[in-house]
Amino acid sequence: MSVPTDLGLSYELDLDINLAGPGVTPAIWQQIRFTSAINPQHAPTLVDAATYDDEGAQNQAKLGESANLAFTIQSQRNPDGSFLPEVQALLNAAKPGTRGNAALAEVRVYDSLGADYAFQGIYSVQMDRGNTGNADLGGWSATLTGKGKIKPIANPAPAGGSPSAPPVLGSAAPSAAAAGDIVTIKGSGFAGVLLATAVKVGATSATSISVVGDSTIVAVVPAGSAGSAPITVTHPTNGASNALPYTRGA
Repeated sequence: MSVPTDLGLSYELDLDINLAGPGVTPAIWQQIRFTSAINPQHAPTLVDAATYDDEGAQNQAKLGESANLAFTIQSQRNPDGSFLPEVQALLNAAKPGTRGNAALAEVRVYDSLGADYAFQGIYSVQMDRGNTGNADLGGWSATLTGKGKIKPIANPAPAGGSPSAPPVLGSAAPSAAAAGDIVTIKGSGFAGVLLATAVKVGATSATSISVVGDSTIVAVVPAGSAGSAPITVTHPTNGASNALPYTRGA
């Protein structure tokens, strides 16, 4: 008796980047959006292991892999003109003159529907402009070269669909906003945040919020003392963001 099957599709592959930095825990995984042509490659590292017992036949032993990951990204901007946080992280790692850990990115690759195909590793990054015509869409061609071992991981996608990443906070302005003042929070993953209690300034919920879009929240600073008050945003289904350092006024 035959079992019905579904075709696998080329776009059923996702990428995340650790915005906290390569090897930094807890990781802040942000999906790399608007990608195409994702092509992970793991070439075996082989050494000759032949002996007389092989009677002249080839015998190569695998010691590891050399990993490469290539993909393209369509250029998308936040309302303030900045690039999406995952793109900026890749551009920062590829910036001329960058050395050491600053020139690396931690990336994980996984099947979008939760199949047993998922791995992560640390890579050096090369970012080249994808289109250079007079009237083309902007974008980049990313070439990542593995540094050290690329490790299999449990697929972070739930069975049947890709994970939804928690919000990622990038900036808050102005600094030193006092109770009743407005602070504009920039980042990503804000769509679906509805309640003022989802936005914390220190340990206190914002007085009120307005979600302008997926990348902007305008919040009214609650009562509190001046000083350090990290900002967090919690999505009702996707979880809590990174804590954004912020110094508030009274």
